[in-house]
Amino acid sequence: MDSAHPLGASHHQKVVVVDDTVAFAGGLDITTHRWDTRRHAPGDPRRTDLNDEIYKPFHDIQVAVDGAAAKALGDMLRERWRRATGETLKPLKKTDHDPWPQALTPDIRDVEVGIARTEPAYDSRPEVREVEQLYLDMIASAKESIYIENQYSTNSVIAEALARRLEEENGPEVVIVGPKMCSGWLEVCTMGVLRAGFITRLQNADKHGRLRIYYPRVTEDIEVFVHSKVMVIDDAIVRVGSANISNRSMHVDTECDIVIEARGEPQVAEGIAGFRNKLLGEHLGVPDEAVAMSVAKMNSLIGGVEALCGGQRTLMPMELDCADEVAAEEIVLRAADPEKPINPEEFIDTFLFTQEPALKARLRRKVAMGLAILLALAVAWSFTPLGQWIDPATISQHVKGIQTHPLTPFAVTGIFAVASLLMVPLNAMILATGLAFGPMPGALYAIAGVLAAAVSGYGAGRLLGHEFIGRVTSARVNELSRRLARRGVIAIAAARLLPVAPFTLVNLVAGASHIRLRHFMIGTLIGNLPGVILVTVFGPGALRVLYEWRPSTGTVMALVAVVLAIGLAALIALRKRNDANQKRLSSPGTPRPSLPASSNAAPG
Repeated sequence: MDSAHPLGASHHQKVVVVDDTVAFAGGLDITTHRWDTRRHAPGDPRRTDLNDEIYKPFHDIQVAVDGAAAKALGDMLRERWRRATGETLKPLKKTDHDPWPQALTPDIRDVEVGIARTEPAYDSRPEVREVEQLYLDMIASAKESIYIENQYSTNSVIAEALARRLEEENGPEVVIVGPKMCSGWLEVCTMGVLRAGFITRLQNADKHGRLRIYYPRVTEDIEVFVHSKVMVIDDAIVRVGSANISNRSMHVDTECDIVIEARGEPQVAEGIAGFRNKLLGEHLGVPDEAVAMSVAKMNSLIGGVEALCGGQRTLMPMELDCADEVAAEEIVLRAADPEKPINPEEFIDTFLFTQEPALKARLRRKVAMGLAILLALAVAWSFTPLGQWIDPATISQHVKGIQTHPLTPFAVTGIFAVASLLMVPLNAMILATGLAFGPMPGALYAIAGVLAAAVSGYGAGRLLGHEFIGRVTSARVNELSRRLARRGVIAIAAARLLPVAPFTLVNLVAGASHIRLRHFMIGTLIGNLPGVILVTVFGPGALRVLYEWRPSTGTVMALVAVVLAIGLAALIALRKRNDANQKRLSSPGTPRPSLPASSNAAPG
């Protein structure tokens, strides 16, 4: 496993080199749910996963090269091996063996091949941004048409480059083929929202009707998932690779694209146009010759495609379903598709501290000490004899001794409040409460305790917040804090339901920010309620369930999914209500709340 990359970066290249003589590069991952044929036949029994269930049709592209291009890709992989392991691999000796697949007929022969990469800066290595520059150069060079296949189209720089060409009076046509929608709630809320913005920008620039965005389907209710990363400019340039049109692929992840340019050579130009026609013919369910004839007859790529649309297997206009779903917070969107690798020290300097050296040094020491204390407590509760004190069974025995005492509710909530500040795991306290008081009373006590713990952490953060947020942080954090405050309930509920940070840390940060206490508490209640119910109702019988009932993994996952679905439904309903309130407040004649200029609160 290669760890020689910046925080948050991924190795996204998909390259296979055989004997330094044949190489494959493109978008295809070697994993499940990837195998398919060009027919994308519905119900193809060979297209099955590990559970022998048939998955939906899948479309991806690899390019195969040989000769010097394959050798160059081999050199690239050996360099990555050296960076990851420190071991230098020698190039293979020249061999007469030719592993080119006999069934694979080359589209183009005897042509120069370009390799475009993205590599983030790391250690002493400079960044490489050939992928981004190639996209911009190709878009700028287009005369007649730009054909794109891409899974994620989210990058604003590429969107602007395409928009400028669409705004030209005699600019090129732009045809984009992508997946119908994002696969899963998380992608809908992140990359789906960003893709909707990308498409909207192009639609707004399309003053001359030269933009079409499609998704492929094979039947009326079965679409093809597009994972390919392809761009064809006229019949002059073609690229195939791993790079999405996303921020990550331009700046953060490692990528590898193959590019071929005709340079006026008729045979190469014919091969490039033929490749594009093969792809369109595959999507439209017609031979590539029919695509070539239709495009020539209409003297337009869009006209030729639309003349062939309308069958059961066809290209359908893209609908922005993702834009109507629950939008994520800006910070989540940035995490999903960051504009640059995360540098921890730079993040602290830019987002947390002012540029006063003396103040920055003092605060670094304070933050480092505080984080060290919190980390030490968390480790102590988990890996030292102190862990015996927070064993749920042990805690429940102590709590049972005060079950009938009139001050029990205050004692339980007080224990939660203090223990959370000491980084005692929240789930251990919730489970102990369920063991001590039973499912329903335990759930009520646990909810009260969670809210008390949240208030204690929020209060501690509020005490630090006036100095830390007001004097210490930059204007960017203050602005981000206010933006979070506008959706404070949703932000906190999401952080509780999908625990992206420890419970106590979320409390401290929320208290030091602009999130109102009322919104913080409502979000905490919504986000923690499913987990409390799951732990208190089902937790006390967990050992008996596991050892006597022995449920299947699917049954346990189904149970968890039901509880999470309740929380997600609450989030979605809350978001819709919030949007309705925002529309009501923004409508003409509706009075809006006003705040003093010096107030730290933000309307939400």
